[in-house]
Amino acid sequence: VLSEPGVDVLRLWAAEPQKAGAAGFASFTPQRQAAALYAAALASVKLRETDRAKTYAVRLKTLVAGDLPALRVTNLLAAELALAAGDAGPALLLDTSTTGSGRLQRPELFIVAKAQTTHQKADAASQNLRTWVAAHPLDAPAWQLLATAYTAMGQPLRATRAEAEAQVALLDYAAAVDCFRAAQEMVRAGGSGGRDFIEESIVDVRTRQVQELLKQQIKDEKEAK
Repeated sequence: VLSEPGVDVLRLWAAEPQKAGAAGFASFTPQRQAAALYAAALASVKLRETDRAKTYAVRLKTLVAGDLPALRVTNLLAAELALAAGDAGPALLLDTSTTGSGRLQRPELFIVAKAQTTHQKADAASQNLRTWVAAHPLDAPAWQLLATAYTAMGQPLRATRAEAEAQVALLDYAAAVDCFRAAQEMVRAGGSGGRDFIEESIVDVRTRQVQELLKQQIKDEKEAK
């Protein structure tokens, strides 16, 4: 479903839980039913059929009741579906309903950050994401979410640097250098929304570092030919 297989294939996934009879959905094992309901809910969202997606999510929650790991994933799905429909409430509640450690796990972090960013709480999202990328600097999707949060906060320089770091994580050093140079141009043009000397210094240092990585990458590619 996540691989964007096309509308026709998505409709097949979305229709699977509607099968009946001995040879259909009712004959599946509970595990297979759970997988089908989860896939159908995601497919329905991609098809913009929000009501059907919610129906599948409710069926899934009933099916996995009592299985805490499965229930956690089901709650994440419900939050994702609600967020797709413009309701950030379930996603924001994940901030206080995670494991007892008090720290969000990656799936919760991402959904909460998306909800915060789209509902005028981008500052909180950026704080959590900064902590995450400090410990996981090669997490490209986290950097991209952070870039979105910074954009929502009106901090284009930081957003551009986060986009550059996402490209670094993907090993696309050429694209990263382009982003860093765009950030430097932003500073020279005075378009950073106020001087942020620490961020400007980071941009300069990272630009030089990634330029060296790009040179080495080009050299390695030539030697491999």
